[in-house]
Order: sequence, then C-alpha cells, then structure tokens
Amino acid sequence: MSLRSIPSHLRNPDEPPPSLSAKAATRWKRNAKKALQNYDYQQQFILFYVPSLCYKIYHIHRFTDLNVMDNIIIHFQTCSSFSVDTESFQHTSNIALIQIHSIPKELPALVLLIQLHHLPIQSSILFQKIKLLFDILCDQNKTIYSWGELVNEFKHATSFSLFSLPIPAKQINLQNEFFMWYKEVPPHCEVCRPNDDVYVTTGPSMFCKCNQSINNDSIRTCSLQNAILYTTGCFLDKSQTENTWSSMLDPDYTTLDSEKLDKMIHYASYDCISLTYIRLPLTQRWTFLQLEKTPIYVLLTDSRSILVDPDLDYISDAECSPSFTLTLHDYKQRKGGAHSRRSIAARRQRNVIRNRRRRLGRYRCQLIRYVYRRFSMKQIKEILHQLQIRFIHTKWEGNNVIIALKTQHLREQYQRQLPIDIFDKNNYYSQHRRT
Repeated sequence: MSLRSIPSHLRNPDEPPPSLSAKAATRWKRNAKKALQNYDYQQQFILFYVPSLCYKIYHIHRFTDLNVMDNIIIHFQTCSSFSVDTESFQHTSNIALIQIHSIPKELPALVLLIQLHHLPIQSSILFQKIKLLFDILCDQNKTIYSWGELVNEFKHATSFSLFSLPIPAKQINLQNEFFMWYKEVPPHCEVCRPNDDVYVTTGPSMFCKCNQSINNDSIRTCSLQNAILYTTGCFLDKSQTENTWSSMLDPDYTTLDSEKLDKMIHYASYDCISLTYIRLPLTQRWTFLQLEKTPIYVLLTDSRSILVDPDLDYISDAECSPSFTLTLHDYKQRKGGAHSRRSIAARRQRNVIRNRRRRLGRYRCQLIRYVYRRFSMKQIKEILHQLQIRFIHTKWEGNNVIIALKTQHLREQYQRQLPIDIFDKNNYYSQHRRT
C-alpha cells in the first residue's frame, strides 16, 4: 500500500471497494490513479488558459434557435479545419456529447457542444440543419484533428443518424503526431541536457530523457493532458472526465448545479480547444522556441490565411499564450481574486453563507402535487424527466412534493402541463404495470 497522503476528496487507488468485480475494480483503480495524477499536476503547474474572447460556445440540442443554426452553418462553410472530441456516460459506447472547435481565418472561433441525448426529432427542420453541420464537417475538403483515431470517437454515434462511416474528410490523429514530434524534439532536464543552449522543459520528470522508465509505447499512447503539459508547461484540468454527460448542459434548460455545470462546460470546451492549440507545433515539427514565440491567434486560426481581428490587438502574448517563463506565483497574481487569498476556514464559511442564500430563493417558483405514499423521490424525478419538466430541486412536505422551477413562466407552463393527480394511487399502479 502506498504511504503517501491521499486528499480526503480523492479515492485511494490501492483500496477499491471489495464488492466490485475484477474488471470493475481495474477500471476503478485506473480512474482513481488519473484523479490523483490530475490533483498532483494541479498543485505543481499553472492552468492551461485561452482568453474567452478567442471563442464562443454554442449548445446544440432540441431547443436551439434556427437562426443561430444558420449562422453556425455559414461559419462552418468558411472553415477548412476543425478539432473534434467526444464524451461518454459510464461506458465508452454510450456517447453523449460531441465537441467541435472550428479553426477559422479570424477569431473568434466557435465551440459546439452537441448533446446527442437531447436532439430534436429527425423529421424536424432543426435536425436537418444539425445534420448539415456534420455534412460540412465531414466533407472531403475538410481536415479534422482528434486525439486518437477519429473512427473510434465517432463509431458509437452513428445510431443518431447525423453522419455515416467512413468519413471522407482528411483525418489527423494528433496522438500519433505527438509521438513523431517527440522523437524529433527530445526532452531534456537540468541533468540530461547536453549543453546550455538546449531548451529545458518545465514538464514533469516522466518526459525527461534521463528517466529510464520512459519508453516508446508510453509516449505513443500519451494522454492529451500529458501532451499539453509537455509542450506548454501548463496543466489541462481533466477532473470532469467521469461525469453525467447525458445531462442537459445549456444553462437555460439544465437542472444541474451552476458550479458543476460551469466546470463541465469548461472541460468539454478546452478538450477540443487544446487540440487546436498544439496542432501546428506537432504537425509542422516546431521547436519549443517557435511555440513560445507564436501569438495565440496564429495557433487558433487557419495558418494558410491569417486575418487578425483588430479587437484582439490589445491582448498581450503574456495574457493569451501560456508562457514557459511564467511561475505559479505569477499566475496566481494574474488570476488574483479575494477568494484565492482566503484561508480554508474562511472559504468554508463563505460557501455556507452563499448556499444559505441560494436555498432561500430556491422555491420562489414552485409547483405542489399530492403524492401517493408508495412513490419514491427517484420515481417522481424520473416521471418529471419523461415529461420534460425542467425542475431545479424537489422536496417532501407531508403528503406533497414541492417542485422548484427557475422562472414564473415555467411555473405557468407546467401548471397546465403537469396533471394534479400525476402522482396519485392509480398512476402509481399503472406505472408498475408498465414496468
């Protein structure tokens, strides 16, 4: 058993639950090790950062406005390259989210979060427009960057009828490109560098040439997080990898907590933005010095015809591009904020006060329904989800359930939509007969 101290919010990889099967225990240990590595990186390195001015996020689902879709389609038609990633829920075959980052001629780029479990019906105009987006993406004249083989990312999404395999577009696996680039731009540290003129990486020791444990197989299958860390010296947060990606992520329609939602959206967006960021250094075999001196608009735009938006001129390189010379202290000064300077006890107290205030306003807009005694809260929530009731919280009050909603408009809409007797005895037994 490891003697190192494990933070209380993390799992110990050496202590899986005894009730798990051998396969589940192996998966549990792997995820626990990844979470622990993510925590270690977070303590040592500065956060990978791209200014929000450089991109716009759009949520694609059954409520997306048609005019918004038209503007996205026009933007996609002007782009020749894209970065793509996917997220799954519980199992890799249960794909729930496709992230696409456009690589335009001028910033800002677009980040699309396509929520596969919340698509419109296939006969709708909106679905046809979403399908047109994929037709443009997969066109033979386009280039798609991914981390790993694109077919492995997309093969479980064909059942949604948005595209078919094989994909005609040119596909570039940046994981393979990283392996080739790594061999041409070898890493060095203070110990193994041959002379003072050679760049010294700020990445972890696992990338060092003098570390004998490293081998070609481990680099060939290197994670995106480690590749970003090695190339930029920055930490790409992967703490949200295991998550409920089948949930609605649009802030206007979700039932997720706002703090958790922000983290999930940030994670999903940065997974494909980071691919775009390192695509030129890897495919064109840049040196570290070239990457360090290249402004961010070059990294995030189509290098064949770069047109710089005048609004971006005021963004300095130090602000836009993660610099190899930045220290953790410098980053904290730039990020700043009173919250980061508070003690742990003060943060906890502030969070308690904040949560109390949020709870006070939780039930301003609510519905009350009588509930038969055999109904569980889990069953009630399942029925609400089936009826597409966008609630934010539920609680018991005697024989009734209180359903909290975001707005008065939703309350008026659901007052008509949700029957008064939806949770009575007759409906309970009719539910059981169906199941």
